[in-house]
Amino acid sequence: MDSLYDDLEAAPAPIAQPIIQLQPAVPNKEDKDSKLVLLTTQLENEQLKKQNTNLKLENEKLKKKNAELQDQNNTVKTNISQLFITAKQQLREKDQEIEELREQVQRHEREAQRPMKKQRIQYAPPQQAPTYPQFLPPTSPPNPNTYTNNPYM
Repeated sequence: MDSLYDDLEAAPAPIAQPIIQLQPAVPNKEDKDSKLVLLTTQLENEQLKKQNTNLKLENEKLKKKNAELQDQNNTVKTNISQLFITAKQQLREKDQEIEELREQVQRHEREAQRPMKKQRIQYAPPQQAPTYPQFLPPTSPPNPNTYTNNPYM
């Protein structure tokens, strides 16, 4: 009976040995080209590493600047929102004040259109004319020593 494991009883197959190519001790043109490619690749790698580092630093700076700008943006949004709310409140107050002034004007117009009540004007006789104090001449002549600065004396 053929079993799934029948072939396991056989001797194991030999393990394949990897093929290693040994480089010749004498450098040839192909070897020099490969070293040149390796050096240029290493230089490019170093340049790319520096560029990567610079880009990472610039990325961090931009992230910080972005965070600052977002904070400023949020502050501006809050300020504008508060300003808008205040402006709406002031407009409501002004509208209310305008309405009150219109009501006053209408009230005055209604009063002006009503016929005036006839009032009897009473005549009052003039009262005694007011009296003013009279200036009397001095009883004695002025003392010349008291008016020394008077140019007319």
